[in-house]
Amino acid sequence: MNPEDANRLIKEATTIADLFRKFIPNLEIRYRIYTNEETLQTRLEYAGVCFQQNKIMFEIKKSNHPKKHYAISVDISDFHNTNYYDQTNAKRDLTEPNLIGSPTLKKVNDWVNYLTQYYGNLKRKDDANKRTKQLFREALAKLPDVNWGRNENSGYITRNGLRYSYEIQVNHIEQKIKVDLSWDEQTLENFLLMADNQYKNETAK
Repeated sequence: MNPEDANRLIKEATTIADLFRKFIPNLEIRYRIYTNEETLQTRLEYAGVCFQQNKIMFEIKKSNHPKKHYAISVDISDFHNTNYYDQTNAKRDLTEPNLIGSPTLKKVNDWVNYLTQYYGNLKRKDDANKRTKQLFREALAKLPDVNWGRNENSGYITRNGLRYSYEIQVNHIEQKIKVDLSWDEQTLENFLLMADNQYKNETAK
């Protein structure tokens, strides 16, 4: 990186840190350095102001939208079983504090409390989604005729003219059941047998 750009990132982070340190004693500036394995050249990719409370990582940034203010966010990168829909729902019953123009201890605490509640809501949803997918995989593992996809996140089962298919998504499991008969097998007789749970297809699919 151009030294001027690196210095700008460091200066911006330092300015924010100096402004908030009086309210957050354990505040840190964290850096991310990238090294090219072939040329061994390095560059500064990130300089961020962070702090931790109750084992939750927060970050402070300067923002210009919708107006100039300081924004505190919470790190949710470990939640691999939620998506934007879950993130939105986790804030549904919470009241977002006012934007931080001039920092005060109350404003910082209001945002930390708000984001801690949001984090807790999202963690519970992430845990529930993870458990649901785990139980689903365990149920599939007990079946002898599952055709697994290459990444084992999708597959299907074909039995007696029916095909059950699934795809494990980030926060849910998409499932479908459809008739799996050739054109000449789609007859009234076979329909009546299937409706009475009497249809048997011995041909392996």
